[in-house]
Amino acid sequence: MKMPENYSINMLWVNRELNSNQPYLCGNNSLTTLPRHFIEAALKWKKSNPNASVVIWYDGYSVNNKAQDNTLELLSTYQYQYSDLSIMFKDFREIDVVKNNPDIFSDYLPVYYRVDLLKLILCVHTIEYNHDEASIYADLQVGDLRVNKDRMGKDELFKREILERLEYLGLQVIKDGMKDENQFYQMVHKPEILKAVKVYINASMARAEKALNLEAEKWL
Repeated sequence: MKMPENYSINMLWVNRELNSNQPYLCGNNSLTTLPRHFIEAALKWKKSNPNASVVIWYDGYSVNNKAQDNTLELLSTYQYQYSDLSIMFKDFREIDVVKNNPDIFSDYLPVYYRVDLLKLILCVHTIEYNHDEASIYADLQVGDLRVNKDRMGKDELFKREILERLEYLGLQVIKDGMKDENQFYQMVHKPEILKAVKVYINASMARAEKALNLEAEKWL
């Protein structure tokens, strides 16, 4: 398998509860620490991967235009320090599977469930709709334990042993001892893995729908 020419690096913020008054796209209070950390991490990914698309996904249902303006203004102060590197903000509510199932991605369900599901949805979406050869999802803190707190570049992300694993499996997750963790995903455009992940996403959504219906019956 050859090294991908076009790939995306995706990050995500999901509110525990909807808050239309939050001042930034990431974070639900007036402190700028979290949005600054998000922007700085994204710019580090872009600096290490100048030819990749780097996206911070947010919940457009829970923010207003002012939050978007504030975040873009904050980004501009950091872009100067990082030589005007470009990152994007995108609303995950615009993705069809999210748009068509709003209750499943609402605060009716635990935030960790929504986050875990969205991580895989983002990888599938960017490959199928943006025609990426590979898609990466990274939690905010991924890379912070490196010596210079930098982020992996293309040669490290797709070194030979990883390419061989991706060619065989189509998807790679990180390990914590013997346990798989989902703070970091790498997925490639491989029909078998896309189909398998979509089956998993659909099954998870069916469970969520059942849970919501059972809760509704309880209320009645």
